[in-house]
Amino acid sequence: MRNRIRQSFRDLKRKITEYFTSTRPRVFLLTGENFKVVYAGKDEQNKLYLANLMFGENFTGQELSRIYFPKISGKIRGKFKDVSAIFYEFDKPDVQKFQQAKMLWFPRWVECTLDISKPFSELKSQKAIKDFGRIVRQNNYTCLVSVKKEDFESFYKDFYLPYIKEIHGKKAYFLSYNYYKKLTESSELLVLRQNGETIGGMLFEFRENKAQMGYFGFKNGDCVKDGAASAMYFFSIQRAKEKGFSELSFGPSKSFLTDGILRYKLGKGAKIVDKIFTTDEDLFLEVLDFTEGFKDFLAKNPFVFYRENRKRFVAMFGEASKLTAENLTETLDYFKVNEGSEKLVFFHFDALKNALPDELKGK
Repeated sequence: MRNRIRQSFRDLKRKITEYFTSTRPRVFLLTGENFKVVYAGKDEQNKLYLANLMFGENFTGQELSRIYFPKISGKIRGKFKDVSAIFYEFDKPDVQKFQQAKMLWFPRWVECTLDISKPFSELKSQKAIKDFGRIVRQNNYTCLVSVKKEDFESFYKDFYLPYIKEIHGKKAYFLSYNYYKKLTESSELLVLRQNGETIGGMLFEFRENKAQMGYFGFKNGDCVKDGAASAMYFFSIQRAKEKGFSELSFGPSKSFLTDGILRYKLGKGAKIVDKIFTTDEDLFLEVLDFTEGFKDFLAKNPFVFYRENRKRFVAMFGEASKLTAENLTETLDYFKVNEGSEKLVFFHFDALKNALPDELKGK
């Protein structure tokens, strides 16, 4: 009885803590050379990702006090007169309330999938997959499939954790061991070998009759430079075909179309699709002041966003008076806007003109 009472108190304390932290998030002021923003949320890696995207390495971060969500905007406006925008991290949002406040709703992650419905012999003739195969042959890579517990353990400890830390540093996302262990129940391990030595691997996941290239791990970053990651793409496609899948998820990427990993996947023929393997983790953007620095950031970094029911739109920003059909087409091609998005929405800074150039209407 005493133990049950203690456990009840612990559960109550945990729920109170979760409620407090979800409704009163940590709030940070991020200051770059030309503008400032506020980030409200607990995801340290995502905060650093956005800060680097906006400011590079030249920024400072100051933690403010926790603020009740509905009061963040008013308190920031009252205390700081030169903040350009607020990013809200909220995974269970009242979407309608945020949208009524004229905020942009967008995912922290998008998922990319490659169509592999054709026979493998035909897929190998496609340029991207052909290049993967050439790298496999040149480097004498081979791949083993394992479901042994000791191999899963070794991959997590000896390859996954050290590699992620080396490559991503402070911006790294680490799977907890317990979550990783759960994933192994519906996964295989693709073990990458070179000249008889294990140099890395990848968790190959299955869900809802879909396959995903999961989490990578390698001996070191030099392996990737030599082509180990490309080899994993080749062997993953091959394994997915062996198991009868017609699509292969390339996994999650950031929702900004300038993101290097996302651009790599789209460049290999993948398209952004509805998420199956990736949880819904959202951000909301409230613009307080279109300062020149923040306008420049938005203009250079289009991103996937939602308007309703998680339909994928692409947000692009710029001066409508400077837009032409030619440079818009070039921009769409460069960012591969059509690869999985349902519609482009152009937000023009010179809003008083309230119209696009005549030659762009209807496009």
